[in-house]
Amino acid sequence: MRFTDVFIKRPVFSASLSLLLLIIGLISFNSLNIRQYPKMEANIIAISTSYPGANAETVESFVTSGIEDAISGVDNIDYITSSSSAGSSNVVINLVLNADVNAAMNDVDSDLSSVLRSFPDGVEDPVVKKVDPDSMPTMVVVFSSEQESSEQITDYLNRVVVPQITTISGVGSAEVIGNRTYAMRLWLDSRKMSALGVTASDIEDALDDNNIQAQPGEIDRQHQVIPINAKTDLRTVDEFNDLVVKESNGRLVRMKDIGRAELGAASYSSNLFVDNKGGVGLSVSVKSSASPLQVSKDVNEVMDEIATQMPKDLSMAYARDSSQYIQMSVHEVIRTIAEAALFVFIVIFLFLGSLRTVIVPLVTIPLSLVGAFAFMFMMGYTINTITLLAFVLAIGMVVDDAIVVLENIHRYIQLGKTPFQAAIAGAHEICFAVIAMTFTLAAVFAPIGFTSGFTSILFKEFAFTLAGTVIISGFIALTLSPMMCAKVMRAGNNESYLEQRIHHYLTVITTFYQHCLRHVLQNKTNVIVVLIAVVILGVIFFKPLSAESRLAPTEDQGVIIGMAAGPTASNLAYTQKYTQMLPPIYENLPEVERYAVINGRPGGESHAMTFLSLTSWSERVRSAEKIQQQLMQETSRIPGMRFMFFSPSSIPGSTSMYPVEMVLKSTGDYQELNKMAEELSRQLEATAGIMRVQSDLTLDNPQIEVSLNRSKAALLGINMSDVNSALKIALGTPELSSFVINGESFDVIPQLLEQFRDNASRLNDISVMTSSNQLVPLSNIMTIKDSVSPTSLNHFQQQRSATLSLVLAEGYSQQEAINTFKQLAEKLLPNYMSYDFSGDTRQFVRAG
Repeated sequence: MRFTDVFIKRPVFSASLSLLLLIIGLISFNSLNIRQYPKMEANIIAISTSYPGANAETVESFVTSGIEDAISGVDNIDYITSSSSAGSSNVVINLVLNADVNAAMNDVDSDLSSVLRSFPDGVEDPVVKKVDPDSMPTMVVVFSSEQESSEQITDYLNRVVVPQITTISGVGSAEVIGNRTYAMRLWLDSRKMSALGVTASDIEDALDDNNIQAQPGEIDRQHQVIPINAKTDLRTVDEFNDLVVKESNGRLVRMKDIGRAELGAASYSSNLFVDNKGGVGLSVSVKSSASPLQVSKDVNEVMDEIATQMPKDLSMAYARDSSQYIQMSVHEVIRTIAEAALFVFIVIFLFLGSLRTVIVPLVTIPLSLVGAFAFMFMMGYTINTITLLAFVLAIGMVVDDAIVVLENIHRYIQLGKTPFQAAIAGAHEICFAVIAMTFTLAAVFAPIGFTSGFTSILFKEFAFTLAGTVIISGFIALTLSPMMCAKVMRAGNNESYLEQRIHHYLTVITTFYQHCLRHVLQNKTNVIVVLIAVVILGVIFFKPLSAESRLAPTEDQGVIIGMAAGPTASNLAYTQKYTQMLPPIYENLPEVERYAVINGRPGGESHAMTFLSLTSWSERVRSAEKIQQQLMQETSRIPGMRFMFFSPSSIPGSTSMYPVEMVLKSTGDYQELNKMAEELSRQLEATAGIMRVQSDLTLDNPQIEVSLNRSKAALLGINMSDVNSALKIALGTPELSSFVINGESFDVIPQLLEQFRDNASRLNDISVMTSSNQLVPLSNIMTIKDSVSPTSLNHFQQQRSATLSLVLAEGYSQQEAINTFKQLAEKLLPNYMSYDFSGDTRQFVRAG
């Protein structure tokens, strides 16, 4: 008895095997995550270090360079970038794709421990964390109110909404954007302070001595223990206004005598507007291991429940939900699968001419696809557009084995055998051929899964899912298909009229093909000439196609992101002044459903971020790319800020903000590097296909240098800690104490009123106390000088660097931009400078 005989002679066993495969596949399907692309492991490690009071040059020399040297030997590093700014160092390790990030984290921790001893005093311990490639917000929900302030909305989100969202399975983080966290602001009048002899140290001492969380203990009675609650802390505005900051000649000087207390925000450096209305947003990101669709569904359910409990004057709206695009993409592929299955059915029917016969190969499609879900579950794969595309391609292949078996069995029936006899004989004869054909098809696609780099990450699941589906179809063709042929096909040589006509036309086509083949074989020279011509044309047309290549096609995801940058030292008021010119432009676009503007993010008060949610794809004619080209043109007329618009990256796991990122590296100084970056930017923008170029290197940040006469200060009995306290309280936002609202702790921040810190000369109004209890203006011991300093000093692969970010015109490809950049760089760069690529552009260059 041969292998196939078992299934033909035992139809129940054969059907049971297929039914078992179907059930296991359906169970596996319910356990698979649905996402847009295959899951990618986190491959970025960020190291943040604070060095309060140090300028960018000091941070670069004493902190950043030491960290880079220490970690450079960690395995699987692709490249290292860093940014050194005043008071902070940020080093980012980009590992090769799908490297073991946990092992790398352990190596980083171990290497950093050896360098910590060499840091100067005052450097805080580095904070090391891994960055999830899917950490970009997938949902943004905006809350607004006509009556409640931004501070009240922020407090409500932090107390009520965020805790409920973060407990949802699969949520990576929930961050409040445009937030105004409560703080007790103590606004000070420097003139009144001088008149009443109050210094910054007096305010610090008053807060330390009079705002204390007391724990006095308890009273023990014979049968009771009664705790004591001593209200030694300050909680209300009135209590802070009545705070005694100094006693002078029997007179109590209170906070209200030198300024005022106000319940405000900890920071006024950012704000958010949606549809030109102020509000506070909540961004939700998804863990890389979770299904974005399921997380979005769960978040929506929780949000609906929260909406029923919110204050009546608080409204909620979805500014962005990327799961809609993922859902649309998956539905499009599923529809394509259904269409492919329908066309396969039509083609098979037209060639076989019998519905009874068509059933045999057609059953193979759902069984093979559903059975593939079990294979995907065992391999740890997900349902995504890539694996679904494998199903689209597999539909035409999985029926091949069954059709070969069917045709051979049909041939034996025409020779006079019964369906059962024909199934036995036909399956015997074709068994080895089916096995060979199945594994041949699988072997064609499986090697794609063994490639390296980005191609492997993207297409590994595609290749193995397709190969697994084909192998399952071969199994069905040798077990279920022969049994069904024995049961379904009819004995005899009686063909229906439709079958007769189909066979007649097939005979005509076969005869025509034989005639063409005979003619070709008789004219070998002409065939060779045609072949050579095809090869030459292929080479000719390859060059323009390769020039227009890109890592992945630009996808219309229903959202456009915009970045805006003003002059280096511009504040939030300046930024908001020019971003308020955006709403009229947005509202004139019929494709825009909702828009948001976030002033002060990312990159500080001189920057802004905006995104536009577009109407449904079926409701608009223009693509996102065409809309962003119009936006680039219209915003170019707005003075004072540079705007760049682009679609989110369609690359899975991308952390790039811009479509194209190129890096200049130098062993020389930053001044020369900046000049070269500016020259390259100018020439790149002169290229027709490049619309905007932005450099991350800025050396023109205005700065005020304060020089202290230490000898004079010593003679007057003024120590540097008093000077530091005076400057910090006057111009900084020191968090000197805390207070409680609704069971939550918030900061107490003293600072001079805005009119006393609007220019450098106001420093002369700040006074410190001498050892003889005399107030002396700081101008007596210091001089002020204007200068410029870098906003940040950047490194790439431990060399000084400047990254150029490009936005391209429609139809201009990544390859063309790279070629243009290379030509200019090779012509302009001196010997001590070189170039490299980062982000998606680096992956593109490597994949090419």
